[in-house]
Amino acid sequence: MIFFDRSRVVADWTCRRRRWWNYEYQGRGLSPRRENIALTDGIAVHDGIARILLGGDVRETALACADSVRQAILNDRVDAGLDPAFYAEEQACLSAGLILGWDRLLKPRLLEAHRIHAVEESVAYEFGDLTMAVKPDLLLEREDDGSLWYHEWKTTGTLTREYFESWHYAVQLQATLKVISERVRPVVGAVIHALYKGVQREGRQLSPFVYAYQRRDGDLSYSYTAGTTRVPVWEHRDIVEWVGRMPREVLEAQFGETPPIFYNPLLAEEFFLQREEREGEIRVAREAITTADDPATALAVLRSNFPQNFAACRPAFGAACAFRNLCFIPQVARAPLASGEFVLRQPHHDLEELE
Repeated sequence: MIFFDRSRVVADWTCRRRRWWNYEYQGRGLSPRRENIALTDGIAVHDGIARILLGGDVRETALACADSVRQAILNDRVDAGLDPAFYAEEQACLSAGLILGWDRLLKPRLLEAHRIHAVEESVAYEFGDLTMAVKPDLLLEREDDGSLWYHEWKTTGTLTREYFESWHYAVQLQATLKVISERVRPVVGAVIHALYKGVQREGRQLSPFVYAYQRRDGDLSYSYTAGTTRVPVWEHRDIVEWVGRMPREVLEAQFGETPPIFYNPLLAEEFFLQREEREGEIRVAREAITTADDPATALAVLRSNFPQNFAACRPAFGAACAFRNLCFIPQVARAPLASGEFVLRQPHHDLEELE
């Protein structure tokens, strides 16, 4: 069995050397010792939404997930810059705000005309020698016709037209729809919901979930007007109350969604055929590198099968590759674990242990 999931496919598309370091090194792969804050926030928000959909208390859930972000930063699992205590409160407030905003705005809309079919249930699909695992955020059945739809949440720093259009060409999304159709029941399509984190400016996350504007009389506003001063929400208001009173137009501006993206079986089939070939190459190359008699042979196989995409190391826009020091600093590449920058990656799917 060759196990794979969407994350390792995207890593392979971004940079094949990253795929090696992240998923193939020592048969397990590496993770940066410090998490990316986008990943930390994203996991907390997904966790919170899933708990609420399964019947969890909204306030308790939002605050617990916010605290998980806070503790990750305070315990040095996230690079927090020069002021970890302030950063921890800022990001915790953002996570709680997104969860509470989702519960107030999106949950009623989704459940008004749908029944919940499944919440974050793992599904595996076999294709030749491949096994792909997915964990759909939410599967909903429409009340009127019983059709099945996949809904996915994405925390994001942009709500541009280009961002939403890109999902119509995300073939990995079509692969997920195929897995659902083959292993759960036929699915019509997907909707991607964007949860906006706001822009980062001067080291601050400028979201109305995080910052308020204080007038001269001390009262707080959700948006800037002349004469107001930006202040942290968590220092002046209870976040549950703050989101509960947020004006509708302000709340609406923090969320967006794609039009329906319909399942394209032919495109999904092509994805799996191409992955079958590439994942087979990766398996053979990994074995060749692991069993090579000398370092020169191992390096030759690595170069041939996992070439570096240097354009992805530190792009002008977007995040830098978390594994770039493995390519640019020889002593880190020689001993990634001893360097203190990386740890062995922990599997996120039970099937990985059977691979």
